[in-house]
Amino acid sequence: MTELCTEFTNMVARQQLFTPGDKLLLGVSGGMDSMVLTALCAEAGLNFEIAHANFQLRGEASDLDEELVAVMSEKYGVKCHSRKFDTLAYASEKKIAVQQAARELRYQWFATFLSSADDPDSGSTQIKYIVTAHHRDDNIETVLFNFFRGTGISGLRGILPKQNRIIRPLLSVSKSRLQKYAEQNSLKWREDESNQSSKYSRNFIRNRILPLITEIIPEIDKNIAHNIQRMMETEELYEQAIETHRKKLIKQSGNEFQIPINALLTRRPVHSILYELAKPFGFSAHQVPELLKLTRSEQGSFVDAVSYRIIRNRNILIITPKENKESGLVLIGSNETTHALPNPYQSLFISLNPKQDVVITGQQDVAHMDSSKLDFPLIFRRWKQGDYFYPLGMAKKKKVGRFLIDLKLSPTAKQNIHVLQSGSRICWVVGLRIDERFRITDKTTTVIRLNVI
Repeated sequence: MTELCTEFTNMVARQQLFTPGDKLLLGVSGGMDSMVLTALCAEAGLNFEIAHANFQLRGEASDLDEELVAVMSEKYGVKCHSRKFDTLAYASEKKIAVQQAARELRYQWFATFLSSADDPDSGSTQIKYIVTAHHRDDNIETVLFNFFRGTGISGLRGILPKQNRIIRPLLSVSKSRLQKYAEQNSLKWREDESNQSSKYSRNFIRNRILPLITEIIPEIDKNIAHNIQRMMETEELYEQAIETHRKKLIKQSGNEFQIPINALLTRRPVHSILYELAKPFGFSAHQVPELLKLTRSEQGSFVDAVSYRIIRNRNILIITPKENKESGLVLIGSNETTHALPNPYQSLFISLNPKQDVVITGQQDVAHMDSSKLDFPLIFRRWKQGDYFYPLGMAKKKKVGRFLIDLKLSPTAKQNIHVLQSGSRICWVVGLRIDERFRITDKTTTVIRLNVI
């Protein structure tokens, strides 16, 4: 077994990414990274199949990629799933960037293998995990992109080696080591010339920013990789510390939770601790100043989230469920690009785009907003009586109920209306109108695109 394969198998075992008997589906593009991933899995004797997405973006070159992957799968004697996508048509229909379209199509397709494997009557190959060839250099670019854009601890620790059922076992391996392995083992691969274009954000970081910084700090890639590891450990310590505070500060009584105010205010940093205590109940970072103010407010004062209310009662904050009959509450984090939604919807797709790249159409299932004005996590929920927002183009607020009446929606249609909430403010009556306060202006630099299907 080669040195890299030994390191690969040891890392998989150490991080418990999967067991040797699990059937894997490798996402293989035909590029060097994924061809090395395939060779390593074959060398390690793992149980896997291959999936190749032909996005038909590079004419004959895309078909040659597909042919090479097919030849390689025959070499290893494994099943190869291949599918062509009309990526440009999808991007045009969804009004999104081509790279985002390719990513959505790829992961939507991958998800079908997992869902069929979960069905015992499907007769499927029982794929347990999707495996991709993201490596250390990819993670460095992701962390830099997140840092420049603005992020928290999770953004600074980069890509996770295991996220749900997506496995990325090469995150500790540099691209140069992958190339050395490929050359030593006479692997064949194809280069995607679009990787040399700096018009895409990550390519710009890879091709322009990192080479410039390397002139000053030659070992920047190793330094950032070490920082990523430190941030992953920092995140673990952070979660452990928060869990300690949670156990000491929160006492449960029936379906209510109590936090002693005096004990809370002695903790440091109180802002972060209070946010983490309230977050599981649907409160956002935007509401933390209100919650801190609540500790100094009169008895009976309260702050609401969608499903919970925090009430000041003497020297205690009481977290109690609100009486409601709503269903289908979904919290959407800042790092998520896709999210399953309750009926009558299926999924929400999120992308961030430079303002100049955005084309706004009248699609009802798509919303464009100034990303800097949103507070995460976003809350997707059914509308309720008392909800109000500032409809786009209007200077005055309007109750959502009156807005729906003016649209002359049927009672059944109104029951299915959902809203997207940022902090305590509704930013989108889904499928109908965004809020004026979140619109794109001359000062907007980055636009968030939300698409429900």
